[in-house]
Amino acid sequence: MDLLQIGALVRKLRIERGLTLEQLASRCSITRQTLAAFERGSAADIGFRKVVRIVNALGLTIDVKRHEGGLPTLDDMYDLNEQEDREREEAFLKEARKIRRPMPKG
Repeated sequence: MDLLQIGALVRKLRIERGLTLEQLASRCSITRQTLAAFERGSAADIGFRKVVRIVNALGLTIDVKRHEGGLPTLDDMYDLNEQEDREREEAFLKEARKIRRPMPKG
């Protein structure tokens, strides 16, 4: 779903819920003009945080997925780095436990 489709969905849900542009804009801490432009698909640079506030105010969420074959996002790289760090830590602790075990008496 692109921003144009999200804007149209926001307008549809806002109207279904009986909210005016002013009411929803106030809930999202944005101007009525920004919300109206977003609903029309003419908001040049609305910003992701504003979009999230708008959809959250309507009880919706945004699920962001990476396109296959695309470049990883910073979040993807951070998550991968965190996973690698956990794996290194687990391997280190496993080896440390082996060292700390008392030698069997024989």
